Amino acid sequence: MASLKLENLAKTYGDVAVVHDINCSIGDGEFIVIVGPSGCGKSTLLRMIAGLESVSSGRIHIDGRDATDIPAAERGIAMVFQSYALYPHMTVRDNMSFALRNLKHGPSEITARVEAAARLLQLETLLDRMPSHLSGGQRQRVAIGRAIVREPKIFLFDEPLSNLDAELRVQMRRELGRLHRRLGSTMVYVTHDQVEAMTLADKIILLDKGGIAQFGTPLEIYNQPCNLFAAGFMGSPKINLVQAEVKSVGEPGLVIASALGPSFALPRQRLGDAPPPRMLTLGLRPECLRLEPREGDVTIKLKAGAVELLGDSSCIYGALANGAEFVLKLQGQIKVADGADLLAHASISDILLFDPQGRLISSTH
Repeated sequence: MASLKLENLAKTYGDVAVVHDINCSIGDGEFIVIVGPSGCGKSTLLRMIAGLESVSSGRIHIDGRDATDIPAAERGIAMVFQSYALYPHMTVRDNMSFALRNLKHGPSEITARVEAAARLLQLETLLDRMPSHLSGGQRQRVAIGRAIVREPKIFLFDEPLSNLDAELRVQMRRELGRLHRRLGSTMVYVTHDQVEAMTLADKIILLDKGGIAQFGTPLEIYNQPCNLFAAGFMGSPKINLVQAEVKSVGEPGLVIASALGPSFALPRQRLGDAPPPRMLTLGLRPECLRLEPREGDVTIKLKAGAVELLGDSSCIYGALANGAEFVLKLQGQIKVADGADLLAHASISDILLFDPQGRLISSTH
């Protein structure tokens, strides 16, 4: 196991800053997931940590030691790639032992390490097969096994499940979680899939345009997104964002007018000590909405549109009075006629507030 600290890390190509101002500390044994939209610098950051990409500025510390200029082979890091990168002419056993042979480990040690990794990954019966005779999931386990036998300080994963079908991705995701618990190793995992991020991570590094938008636990980022980008990126379907105006500040609190429907009051303490801005953005997650009202709820008027029946739940895509899309995710199989008038309801405590600059104002979670 090892700690990892990134200080003011940046990577530029000419005048283009692909990664900039990366500062974070990763503790021993943590599972960190780097997530963000395509082109935000996820793989570049991972390759800098691995030593496969040079650092333009900033420092990388592994276990308290400055590793910025240490060659990749000497950093004690093993990387698992999206493409598996197995040697097609070698058996599973030879693929897993290749790096150890290059490092001049003895035959008995190589055998012991390969067999231990094979047991851990349930590959014992596949050691003499060629990669072409393996399924996608088996190939990925071999690639992970090849990393395990090196006994690295840190494991790096670059979108390792993106080539697998949906069912196999779910299975491999569970296997990676179990593997982390068994090994207790520090792992840094890049993905564009927020489900992988939410289910695997101890903490998430959410990147936006090469910088850290938010660094925290999955539930911190989900429940308290620090800005509109973080709120919009995490969650499926996406959070509903609605512009609102503070009409008055008085005894019932802040009177809010918006395209949701009737005006409603928010407690003044939701804004803390700051003076209320004239405009706000309201955030309501689709899964926090209901068709049955409760006392104190905010009522939302919309016209129903497309409905997606997902088996255990239903997504209703409607439109507010101003034509803006508004989505509900409800438990069960809900059928609503296209164009029907619909009333949805939300608790005041489930509404996120963002200031005119897009920053989270407050949250009761």
